[in-house]
Parts: sequence; structure tokens; C-alpha cells
Amino acid sequence: MLAADVSAFVLKGGTNLMDSGERGKMLNHIADEMRILRGIAYGMDRAMYWAKINGVFRSLSPWAEWQNEDVRIAKDVLINAKYLKQ
Repeated sequence: MLAADVSAFVLKGGTNLMDSGERGKMLNHIADEMRILRGIAYGMDRAMYWAKINGVFRSLSPWAEWQNEDVRIAKDVLINAKYLKQ
């Protein structure tokens, strides 16, 4: 979007004389687009940071493997319970 707007203006034929109002609008538009891109980049950075931190905490938990094993056994019992009724 931003690159397309700027390139369309730059590649426009004829003279590129702008008055201060047009220049101000264009600069404000560019600044707004850059703020949006900065926000998106910051959000991605935070998402990756917290994914990394949560992964570290999960790997440090000594009980995670036992808990996963217990959950698997409980699910296995519930799945196979219908065969025990016969």
C-alpha cells in the first residue's frame, strides 16, 4: 500500500509540484502507514518472545511428562470403556 502510493506519485508524468497542503497530507499518510507497520512488527516481536518464554517454562516443568502420561491413560480408559460393558 505505502510503496504503491509513493511510487504512483513519483512515476506520475508531468511536473511534480505540490503545495504545502498536499505535501502535508502525503507525509501524514506515510507516517500513519509507518506507525501501523511498526505496531504490527512490535506485535509479532511480542508474540515470538512470549512463545519462547512459554516454551522454556514448559521444558523446565519436571511434571509435564507424567501429567501427559496420566492424561493419555485416562483418555485410553474412556475410549475402551465401551468394550468393558459387554
